[in-house]
Amino acid sequence: MSESEQSQDKVVLEQTLLRVEETFVYKIPPLATSGGHHADDWDLGNPLATCSLHVKRVDSTLCIQLLKDQPKPNAPPGATEKHLFAQCIVSLNLSSNLEPTLKMHYYVEPVTDSSRYFVIRISDAKSGREAHIGMGFRERNDALNFKMSLQDYENAMRKEAISLNHISKEGDSFQSAEQASESETSDDIGLSKLTLKEGEKIHINIKGIEGKRRQRKSVGEVNPGGKSMLLKKPPPPASALGAAVENPEGFQRERNESISSADPAAKIEEDNDDDWGDFEGVPNN
Repeated sequence: MSESEQSQDKVVLEQTLLRVEETFVYKIPPLATSGGHHADDWDLGNPLATCSLHVKRVDSTLCIQLLKDQPKPNAPPGATEKHLFAQCIVSLNLSSNLEPTLKMHYYVEPVTDSSRYFVIRISDAKSGREAHIGMGFRERNDALNFKMSLQDYENAMRKEAISLNHISKEGDSFQSAEQASESETSDDIGLSKLTLKEGEKIHINIKGIEGKRRQRKSVGEVNPGGKSMLLKKPPPPASALGAAVENPEGFQRERNESISSADPAAKIEEDNDDDWGDFEGVPNN
């Protein structure tokens, strides 16, 4: 896209803040003292020109235009048109503390001896040269409206700067929140690596546990009175049970003989065994 096409697509905000049909323009002498300009030094009865005043806001700048009537070419006698006689461009660039780098007093300065006259800084758009000229109004209300238009521009620029700063801070806060969220997500990912997958187990060996189990087992084999508790013998195997069913008297005799040939302590244990009692044969069906 060419520069001409970009300039055509750009939207320019233009707002007319004030129009005054009669404004006097004066050539002023150089400032003699630091006390300010005096309107009495301008020869107020002989203005340099009588113009109409247009105060417009164009984007972020304020244009104070002085327009003068001149004969219109190729027109009947007496026909006139307005042309730009002088222009003051005000640009208030607000800093971070919402204070303009160049204040309004740099562009428009009231005189010290009247409320209807001002000194404005005009500039040539082609050469860039600047100069000071005097400007005054016949009516005091026109001078008051001129002051109000300057204040409206300043207030609008300040409000816009506050809004931009607020949006910028919200953007920074949002970015910080995103960074914090990313940090939390990374922490969660790090913790998830420590979790066990399905089917995985952790084996922990604690010193002294096996010894305590053995000690507990040995303690369990002694009764509270200090006497050893002999475990009861298991029941006879199935083959012996079958023989007992077929010949119960022979089985009991063989069993007593085997016990008598064994350790006497076992004999005592057999006598104290109440769980088995007298073995009775199982009737045959």
